[in-house]
Amino acid sequence: MPKMRFYGTICPVCKRSIGLGKIELRDGAQLQDLRHALSQTGWRGETAKCGDPKCGGIKMCGTNDLIFLDL
Repeated sequence: MPKMRFYGTICPVCKRSIGLGKIELRDGAQLQDLRHALSQTGWRGETAKCGDPKCGGIKMCGTNDLIFLDL
């Protein structure tokens, strides 16, 4: 059964998680499933900006940088 999964990356400065979005994937999906689903939608990358106002870390995030944030 599909469920919503949150994904993002890690800030290169403070090492906090940065949320980028959510996607519906089958239960038990792996990172390669996330990468495949995003590539099918045309996702080519995104600039991730840390939400901590004291940090200000920015990272160009490709599919290999993604992690699940809802583990």
